[in-house]
Order: sequence, then C-alpha cells, then structure tokens
Amino acid sequence: MQPLGADEPAAAGPYRPPGRLRRTDRPGGSRVDILTLRQATASRLPATSTGAEDNHQGCDPAPRQVESAPTGDGLSRTSTSAAEGNPGARLSEVTPDD
Repeated sequence: MQPLGADEPAAAGPYRPPGRLRRTDRPGGSRVDILTLRQATASRLPATSTGAEDNHQGCDPAPRQVESAPTGDGLSRTSTSAAEGNPGARLSEVTPDD
C-alpha cells in the first residue's frame, strides 16, 4: 500500500482511516480506496474500503469489507464486493531500479 497524502495520520487506530490505497484494474483504470481499520490481529488486517468521491464513474463507491493477511513475502487481499466480483489480489513490495 502506498500512502497518498502527507496529511494522513501517522498511526491508525480502530475505526479510524489509516490511509488510502491506489489500485489499477486490468484495463488500466485506477481508483483510490479509503481504508478504515477494524479489529486487527497478528495474522489479519480487516478494514472497510470505500471509494473516494473523485473516482471515475465506473468505480463502485459502496463500502465493502476487505482483509489483508501475510502471505510469503507479501500480503493477500480479499474483498466482499459482489458488484466487483469479490476480487482478491496478492500484494508485494515494488522497489524502483537503481
């Protein structure tokens, strides 16, 4: 996850927005999701994800439940958005080439 704003809180607590997640779909469209942390444990990070107000019209702004969990050297992410086909993803850190 890449924080998008320097004005975001440094530490998130339960039911406070920890930040924003920018994601790009297969056709190349991007959207920003606002994540609100729920009850985190050592093995899972559940949150509510809501589309940002300025996303393009094709984005479903409805809140959905998402969960991230450690998987190997990255994170797996699942979503309960039926309108989007209950997508999942495998996230890994990308570092720029020197």
